[in-house]
Amino acid sequence: STFLSNHDVSRIASILDESSDQLSLAHVLLLTLRGVPMIYYGDECGMPGAKEHGDAALRMPMLSLDSREESWTRRELALLELNKRLIALRRENTHALCYGEIEFLGNTNTELAFARTTGEQGQCVIVALSCGTSAASMRVKLPRGASSSSRVLHDVLHLNCGSVARELPIGNEETLDIPLEPMSARVLVS
Repeated sequence: STFLSNHDVSRIASILDESSDQLSLAHVLLLTLRGVPMIYYGDECGMPGAKEHGDAALRMPMLSLDSREESWTRRELALLELNKRLIALRRENTHALCYGEIEFLGNTNTELAFARTTGEQGQCVIVALSCGTSAASMRVKLPRGASSSSRVLHDVLHLNCGSVARELPIGNEETLDIPLEPMSARVLVS
C-alpha cells in the first residue's frame, strides 16, 4: 500500500512543518496515484508526531471526533473534509483511480500533471498540481481515449484554485491548458 505516515516514521504533518498547503497536496497525491492508499490514524486531520521524540509521539491519542467542531483547528477540519472529498472521488471514479493505468502528462520543477485511465470503462481522470509560489499554466496532450464528446473536462476537485474556470475546453490537437494557482491541485474528469 501507499502511505504518508505509519507508526515507524515521523508523521507527514511534522515532516512538512504542518504546512496546510503542502499537506493537502500530499493527500491529493496519496489518493490519486497508483496503489492502495493507507491513511494512518490522525493523518486525515494533520496530527503531528516526530520520530526523534520517541514512539509515544507517533502514537498519540486520536483527536475526538465527537468534539471536532468545537476543539479542532480550521486546518484540521479542512484537511479532514479534503480527505472525505478525495475518498468520495475515488468511489465515483473507481475504475480509473483504483485500477487505471497512469500516464504522466507533464512536469516542471513545481508542477505535475498525470492521467489515470481505463480503456474498457472509458474513465479518465486528470490530476494537476502546483507546489510553486506563482501562478502557472500547463499545456498537456490528452491520453488516447480521454476526449469527451462534449469537448470539455470538468473540475471536480479544485484546491486553492481561486477563480479559475471550472470547465476546461479540449483543444483541436487533443490538448488541454490547465491554469494552476500557487500551491493548488485540480482533478478533472470528462
